[in-house]
Amino acid sequence: MFVSYFSQVPVPFDVAVERLEPVLGELGGWAHEAYRNGEELRARIGVGKAAPVIAKTVVLEMATPERGPDSLIIPVSWRATGAPMLFPMMRADLHLTRVSKDTTQIRLSGSYTVPLGSIGQIFDDALLHRIAEGTIENFVNRIAEALTTTPRE
Repeated sequence: MFVSYFSQVPVPFDVAVERLEPVLGELGGWAHEAYRNGEELRARIGVGKAAPVIAKTVVLEMATPERGPDSLIIPVSWRATGAPMLFPMMRADLHLTRVSKDTTQIRLSGSYTVPLGSIGQIFDDALLHRIAEGTIENFVNRIAEALTTTPRE
């Protein structure tokens, strides 16, 4: 299933790229946190009052970035550790794009595999797609926050 989310930050493109470099090491933890937040959303909107929060550790992999004069594209994927047939796997591209002299867009667009075949598709249609959207929104917003924070000297 396809998912995409973007945010714009009041940061020049070259500055955003420079600020992203030290953040890249933290992305794995953010992917885990975004995934956990998605699981918490499932618990809140799922059936039953006492649905447990399920937290999974995720592995984030980044391929070689492609840099252009006005864009940076980083292929990423993340997957839950353990029992991969029960959890979705995401493959996406993280884009930083110059919008104007002082504005950069951050976008994550990609797709995830729905686990459990046709049964999983039913759950995805009913609920899981919203969790996936919330997960990538959280992830992009964390990057946006990091890029708008002035690094300490």
